[in-house]
Amino acid sequence: MYDIRTLIRSFAAGEITPEMHGRVDHVKFQTGLALARNFITLPHGPAINRPGTRFIGQAKAPFPRLVPFYLTDGTGYLLEVGHQYIRFWYGGGQVLAAGSEVQITNWQWSGDGHTLTAASHGLANGTRVFLSGVTNNGQPVLTQGPFYVSDATTNTFRLRWGSPTGRYYNYKSTVLTWPYRDAFEGGVVTEATTQPYELATPYHANDLWSLHFSQTAGVMTITSHLYAPRELRIISPSNWTLTEVSFTSPLDPPSSVTLTSPVAQGVTTDSMRQAYVVTAVDEDGNESEPSALRQTQNNLWTAGNYNSISWTTVAGAARYHVYKAEGPAGTDWGFFGGWAFGLIGVTEGNAWVDNNIVPDFSRVPPENQSLFESAGDFPRVSTYFEQRRWFASTENQPQNVWATRSGSDSNMSRPIPPQEDSPLSFRIAADAAFAVQHMLSLDELLLFSDGGVWRVFAQDGGAISPFNVARRRVASIGASIQASPIVVGTRVLFVAAKSSHVIELTYTTSPDRVGYNAEDASLLAVHLFDGYKITHLAYSTQPYTIVWATRSDGVLLGMTYLPGQEVRGWHQHHTATSTGPSRVIDVAVVPEAGDVDGVYLLVARDFGSATKWFIERLELAKFDEPADAFYVDCGLSYEGSSPATTFGGLDHLEGEPVVALADGIVVTDLVVEDGQVTLPFAATKVHIGLPIVADLQTLPLSYDSAISGNGVGTTKNVNKVRLRVNRSSHLLAGPSFDRLREFAQRTDEPMGSPPRLVTGVATIDIEPTWNEEGQVCVRQDMPLPVMISAIAQEVALGD
Repeated sequence: MYDIRTLIRSFAAGEITPEMHGRVDHVKFQTGLALARNFITLPHGPAINRPGTRFIGQAKAPFPRLVPFYLTDGTGYLLEVGHQYIRFWYGGGQVLAAGSEVQITNWQWSGDGHTLTAASHGLANGTRVFLSGVTNNGQPVLTQGPFYVSDATTNTFRLRWGSPTGRYYNYKSTVLTWPYRDAFEGGVVTEATTQPYELATPYHANDLWSLHFSQTAGVMTITSHLYAPRELRIISPSNWTLTEVSFTSPLDPPSSVTLTSPVAQGVTTDSMRQAYVVTAVDEDGNESEPSALRQTQNNLWTAGNYNSISWTTVAGAARYHVYKAEGPAGTDWGFFGGWAFGLIGVTEGNAWVDNNIVPDFSRVPPENQSLFESAGDFPRVSTYFEQRRWFASTENQPQNVWATRSGSDSNMSRPIPPQEDSPLSFRIAADAAFAVQHMLSLDELLLFSDGGVWRVFAQDGGAISPFNVARRRVASIGASIQASPIVVGTRVLFVAAKSSHVIELTYTTSPDRVGYNAEDASLLAVHLFDGYKITHLAYSTQPYTIVWATRSDGVLLGMTYLPGQEVRGWHQHHTATSTGPSRVIDVAVVPEAGDVDGVYLLVARDFGSATKWFIERLELAKFDEPADAFYVDCGLSYEGSSPATTFGGLDHLEGEPVVALADGIVVTDLVVEDGQVTLPFAATKVHIGLPIVADLQTLPLSYDSAISGNGVGTTKNVNKVRLRVNRSSHLLAGPSFDRLREFAQRTDEPMGSPPRLVTGVATIDIEPTWNEEGQVCVRQDMPLPVMISAIAQEVALGD
């Protein structure tokens, strides 16, 4: 028997499947874990316990969808899309129906916040409001809500952020670090009613998972094979519109078209018959359908002869196109009549004179298409690419793709013959009856079906047009119907149709090949995927570069993802009430002020026989003081200048055992009664919610030994561990999770104060246990932070 010491320097590889616990030769084995449950592995190596989730609100109905809506200022809304409704959330608060507005005339810095002036504003203390339109030295200020009116006088008031007792509104509470805090200007305070703002929709609960969402600027396209395509637009925070997409020009065709030939000299059998149509064109290049046809017979070859065309102006038109067709004398045709029309003039007025202008047949009037008008012909998916809006996959034509005219989001009118900017329509040449399920816009357009991935590109390397569009399959791995692919930099991640593994699609220009590579990003952690379905994917960049995935059993998976550094580390996250596990149904990432991503979860929580659907936001693992750390689930916070012992607003956790962190001190054995709890002491900063248990377990111990095969089958006893930690508290470690010992953290702190956070080495003499694995278990079961950057083990070896 002899002793060795081992050191685990990084955990960036995340959980490693038990099937690979014998692969001590694999490079990722050296940085992997057997278990990362409610632990997040960071790209640079440490592992931290997951922060808590803040209770944002209760969903109106079961099984809604969570969808991000992006704004041009770099922030976004969270959409709660449920049975025939959409509700809206912003900055962690629900958008309420708007009431009266108050114009701010002056800002005055008051030492801990601002005093706002608005003559006879009529706002009472505690009124919930939103703030918009604020500038600083002429630049917009990104503000969050809701705010609450405080210290109101007849003509002035102050705002508190987040709650009626929260911080005063100032340069910190805007989340932005705004350098000129005394220079706030203008703005409008809008009183919120007590009712959530809600937009009616046609989407039934059973159809919500068929919806697909794509967005450009402030317009979101919603598609489903069960519903006509629609556009969602924001007018103001409490004013949104949802309208069916019209695939014809927004302009009416010119009417009252009049054709005269004031000088008609010598009309003979040699004369030609002329026909004319006129279209209206707006500033965006949208062209109307042609007007009614007008025709005449005139010999325009005779000097002085001409035809005069006039029409009634069209609202929204910037100019008009005049087209002409000619035929032999005596011909009388209906509309178009089989003859070709060509452009003879463009004018901003409402009249044109044709004195024998030769038509340009490369510019022809558009012909309207009847698309997406009835059941069976509604497209499943849409996206935006190369200044066109693309649609794909109807029930009747599951492999077909359509695109609007170049420069237009909805104009499907096509000229005959086709032009460079004409709409597109084609079918991918699949070798089976696979339907296009998703589309993504990168340097090329990617189409995902349950039978493979196709790229759509221009054959000549330029812009796609009807004359050079090409499509080619780049991967034979089919994509899941439900989970939409996501883009991470230049890479695409999608869920495989059959295995539900997460596939990484990359474009490579290596010396060996040029093209797309599809690799399994789940390979080292297949135990987290096999036997389950992945239902949703989302990606957050700040503060964690993590791909989030919801699993069919309600477990939330995360993959710390930094492919440039070969970092792909999976971890699993669980949350529960006293009656059992809760289920994470959906995840969405919304950019928010302060350059952070809000990770929102839809959580189904069981309370006895009742299930409630909560919207919760994952908090950040950032805190200035220990009392700021938020490590409870479905929790709420109080921060006020006056210490308090009783805290309400916890009706959503009625009857639940909860824990609290009060001024940095852990309080247990609390139960919510009548929506409140009472602490044994008064505190000014309190976080209350469901407890979280975070568990970490090392891989089976291996070491260099030619005789014993790297220690496989050798009995081992880990008798001491040294954890290198940073700003951590309440560490438990042992050979198994039922035999844990606590790190003796408290030193010389005064009685009644919390122990200081530990930075350095925490040494724990763990309970001796001889076994063949030599694994170490670490647990955090209190609402306190833990960051572990390395684990050193003292191990006694047997035979």
